[in-house]
Amino acid sequence: MKKIIKTASIVLAFILALSSLPSFAFLSTGDINNDGSINSADYLLVKRFFSGDFDFTSDQMARADINGDSAITTIDYHKIKQHLRGEIDLTAVSGSSYSSKFADSPALYSGADVRVMSFNILAELWDSSAVIEGREPIMEGIFTYYLPDVIGMQEVSDKWYTKLKPIFGAKYAFVDEVNGEGKTNFSPLAYNQTTLEIVKHGVKVFSQGNDRRLRLMSWAIFMKKSTGKQFAVVNTHWDISSNSSMQESQSAEMATYVSRLHSKYNIPVICTGDFNVEESSSYFKSFMNTTGFIDAKYSATKIKRAYKTTHSLGSAPSSSKKNSIDHIVGSTDTKFKFYNFLVDSYVLRASDHCPVYVDIDLD
Repeated sequence: MKKIIKTASIVLAFILALSSLPSFAFLSTGDINNDGSINSADYLLVKRFFSGDFDFTSDQMARADINGDSAITTIDYHKIKQHLRGEIDLTAVSGSSYSSKFADSPALYSGADVRVMSFNILAELWDSSAVIEGREPIMEGIFTYYLPDVIGMQEVSDKWYTKLKPIFGAKYAFVDEVNGEGKTNFSPLAYNQTTLEIVKHGVKVFSQGNDRRLRLMSWAIFMKKSTGKQFAVVNTHWDISSNSSMQESQSAEMATYVSRLHSKYNIPVICTGDFNVEESSSYFKSFMNTTGFIDAKYSATKIKRAYKTTHSLGSAPSSSKKNSIDHIVGSTDTKFKFYNFLVDSYVLRASDHCPVYVDIDLD
């Protein structure tokens, strides 16, 4: 009985410690003894905790929860071990160091209710240089600091799912991890479970495409918990430019699908994705003309930065506004308040695409 009471007391203390953390920090630094660095002393404390001969204080419990899943597990233990081996850098994603990594403020734009991000995170399957290890801490930093409510993701391979789930912890969740045909969904949506609820969701694989894991539409209707307001997000990844007939088919199919979605539910519909075409493409123009959708890159109240979103891994992108292939567009009742994408040198090492995001007013 004493052991049960003690365990309950620890859990309660841990919850209280987490509630006192800044709202953006769903991971901790790993600096368990708070001596200013993550070192062998922290590793030994976790090891002693698991062996049962050391009890964490509430502050130490919060610091030891590296992945923010409200529990001290072997995942946290191994992350500190990886840091000491030099395999990952936990200091690169600690809450105290974010401001030095990112130039743009993470604050939601005035009058906006939700943030939607589109990000092709670069799978490791087609490029030998696209090793995931070393890039996942940067993903942690991006998602933790900018706190998108919804993320439309592309190229989420099986390995990426394995890496991202510990990063997401209890904060974020994927909507559909399979494509409806028993295959991995490489173009899923993820959402912030603390701010949103899912109303409806699904996956529609395109009738034509070079890979049915990628060439599809992941969609969901979300409700903001604090207001009850609803909106839909449809995420996609069109075919490559050499498959122009498939792009044409996907453009027409998606235009019909999102138009029906908007007509049926009469709520703002936002489309995110790597369309693999620039805005000058006849297929993108056809999609926009058929749907009557508006491009956040031009219609947002405040446009912070609009460059070409693709680049060589680690290199800066072109400042050409019209050469982007990653787009966020929406139905005419979508009130885009803010448009931006990240070009920090730190971010450029995460993928060969820059994360694009918008802040939206749901009223």
